[in-house]
Amino acid sequence: MENGLKPSFDEKESKKTEKDVASLNECNENGCNAHKIGETAFAPDEDVPMHDVTYSPASPDPPNGVKGTKRDVVLGGNHAKLDEDVLVHRSNDPAWEAERNHYKKIVNTFRTYGNHIYKKLGGTRNYLKSLPTEHQRLLTNYRKHLHDIKRCVEENQNLCILMTLEESHLFENQHEVYPTKKMKQAPPEPTNYDYEKVQAIFKQIVRDWSNDGQEERDTCYKPIIEEVEREFQKTKNEDGISPIKILVPGAGLGRLAHELVCRGYVVEGNEFSLFMLFASNFLLNKCFEEEQYKCFPWVHQTTNVLNRDDQIRAVLFPDIRPCDLPPDSKFSMTGGDFLEVYGTMSQKENWDCLATCFFIDCANNIVAYLERIYYCLKLGGIWVNMGPLLYHYADLSEEKSIEPSYDILREIIQSMGFIIEKEETNRPTLYADNSKSMLSYTYNSVFLVCRKGLPPARVPSSPCKSVTSSPTKSKPTTTTEDNKS
Repeated sequence: MENGLKPSFDEKESKKTEKDVASLNECNENGCNAHKIGETAFAPDEDVPMHDVTYSPASPDPPNGVKGTKRDVVLGGNHAKLDEDVLVHRSNDPAWEAERNHYKKIVNTFRTYGNHIYKKLGGTRNYLKSLPTEHQRLLTNYRKHLHDIKRCVEENQNLCILMTLEESHLFENQHEVYPTKKMKQAPPEPTNYDYEKVQAIFKQIVRDWSNDGQEERDTCYKPIIEEVEREFQKTKNEDGISPIKILVPGAGLGRLAHELVCRGYVVEGNEFSLFMLFASNFLLNKCFEEEQYKCFPWVHQTTNVLNRDDQIRAVLFPDIRPCDLPPDSKFSMTGGDFLEVYGTMSQKENWDCLATCFFIDCANNIVAYLERIYYCLKLGGIWVNMGPLLYHYADLSEEKSIEPSYDILREIIQSMGFIIEKEETNRPTLYADNSKSMLSYTYNSVFLVCRKGLPPARVPSSPCKSVTSSPTKSKPTTTTEDNKS
């Protein structure tokens, strides 16, 4: 392993991982409807069908440095594909250097996850040894259980290695830069918060891609999917693809977006977290069989455990073959901040539908998210939302945040020009819940369906023509250009 990292699994497990990697490569070479990063770009104006889930960053890297390295560049949310000379040595660019270090830090977090957990287990074992002899005797089964936990962490670590095998080619327009002394330095040290992000990935896998997460998906994703299908009939254009374009901000591990693609829509997921992007790339592009892998998502949860076996139980994934997409499907994932990626002119009134689940409260300024959603929607398009108002930055002293109540948000939504067509409050929903735990959180979420009407400044003066007072739906208009997408 690179960067001087000691292997966190034994030789047998290492060979097992190498075998898994070989099978992945073989499946890619032999077809399996496999998705290879960077083969096909999602270009809305092209007639070329896309069979791969492509990943693109929010913007191309800064063009400063050594001349003459050619590659494809994917620009932001509109995925305009350019073939040009891009200069790849950019060590003098502070912004690019900071982003590169962040990227390497995330990779390093995945690859040192096991060692981090082993240190914590070592501390527990040392404390156990310091207890009175009689107490140690009484805790014999607990000591054995710690060994079982270590074994589960080893298997989780193997998955982390698989998720980052192609770390230098995650994004379609990403290529390894020329090495320099500075680049050979060890990557930044991960924090405890970084390792918690990796631990959360395993819980997200349960939610999105296992049979155990079916109940959560039924309460969170199913209402959104049903509303989309109710609004947009399964029509197809001349390419055999529905002309309806759906954007899924905060796509996470991609299951909601995947479900919409399977129903024939053109779908783009957007995700800011590199942790999520690495994991979703592995799930969408490297998993070819049902229940091909297993993870131990609850092994880190040491409190409120009713039975020791609950903590070390395995979860098989994926529950379906993610590679089984319609033959003419268009599915892409874009990495980057929602406000930045979708603030360009090309994104204005570009989408028939935005589907958000547990997303809008992830903003420092939720009003900015609402404005961007309105900006991206076509006139008459719909925004379907499910989720609570946890406000992720509310309790972080180093972050600024506003936390308006739902009734205030409702007023803001309507004032922007949205027409609330469906509204349900207090819908019980779970998020990455451990069904065997002695503690469980239930969110009383809001389910919203909002249609984009004219903004207040553009509403006709005659009350009888007001969009807000009209009982009829204004369907999204589909242009010839849209049919090409």
